[in-house]
Amino acid sequence: SSEANVLLKFEQSHRRYAKTTYVLWSTDGGTTWNEVEVNGDMATNTNTTNPADYQVNLSNEIGGQDSVRIGFKYVGQFDWFWAIDDVKITTPDDHDVALSGLYWGSTGAWGDRLPYYQIPTAQVAPIDFSADIFNGGVNNQSNVKLNVNVNSGAFVGSSAPATIVSLDTLNVTVATQFTPAATVGAYTVTRNITADSTDDVSANNTMSDITFNVSNFIYARDNNVVSGSTSNGTTGFETGNLYDIFQDALLKAINVRLPNGTSGATVGTEIYTKLYSIDPVSGDFVYESESAPLVLAANNLNTNLVIELEPYVNVTAGTTYLAVVGSFTSGLKVSNAGTSPAQTSFLLDGNDITTSTLFYQTSTPYVRLNFDPVL
Repeated sequence: SSEANVLLKFEQSHRRYAKTTYVLWSTDGGTTWNEVEVNGDMATNTNTTNPADYQVNLSNEIGGQDSVRIGFKYVGQFDWFWAIDDVKITTPDDHDVALSGLYWGSTGAWGDRLPYYQIPTAQVAPIDFSADIFNGGVNNQSNVKLNVNVNSGAFVGSSAPATIVSLDTLNVTVATQFTPAATVGAYTVTRNITADSTDDVSANNTMSDITFNVSNFIYARDNNVVSGSTSNGTTGFETGNLYDIFQDALLKAINVRLPNGTSGATVGTEIYTKLYSIDPVSGDFVYESESAPLVLAANNLNTNLVIELEPYVNVTAGTTYLAVVGSFTSGLKVSNAGTSPAQTSFLLDGNDITTSTLFYQTSTPYVRLNFDPVL
């Protein structure tokens, strides 16, 4: 009852699917309860580390109260698990700024920033880096900056210095865009935050590096680290990613990866790839081209499968395209690799984009554009 600023901290291990997880609190000894969702930003079929530290700012909810109870709520359908340990209620440190969200990519006709892990030399565009920074300390923090370093000093940038009040979150963006060279090469991006005060918890000032490549002909949203898959039960569907085009080019194929094994795609399933453009006025998806049907053989699974479009498509600068792989029947599963911002990767429940239901997904399907001229 004597503390106004209160954090709930715990360790967890969590695998995400069709579920929601909540922290509950009561200020009347458990007679009435309130809740706040946690882990809501996790992508489907992804894991936390084991253990992962998690904290929830409950200052406004339970700060200064004398009859507090804490609970945890798990609501699942077809789901995985949530393990919790080492729960504690604590006061914030004096100085603790933390990276709580990181965003990067290039902005084109779609209007939202899209991250690309492989970029054809002809589609290189400026890249922005931003982050959510949470001040979990008691004191306001001044001169807080997000700092980005590409390839050990080839590019260095920072956001404008900002002041973040105690227990508040601020989104910041690096002031200068980074444009890769239009030649084949690999890039590693490190990011950290700094402030005037010495941080009491320095471990949350950095996050894992970003690695991407400029390639000759491949445009990829997935990060090539396969984890889980996208499927649709017993009905046909399409799944794929948005791509912004920055220079006119001839698109010849769509590359996909399909899992094998007992839970993989089924040999004998007929599949196809397809390309849609986005009407800039109506926002409608417009059919452009598709491949001939392919009946899956065992050697088509767990490999980078190149499926040509018929006919090829002259994609246009300033246009956004949706590339998908699909099937009219059950048996198709598509490998996922990485996560997508909301409304940038999609699953079409059916095979007619004018009548079927379109859902966005935050797991990135392995569906790529292939501009190789020798195909």
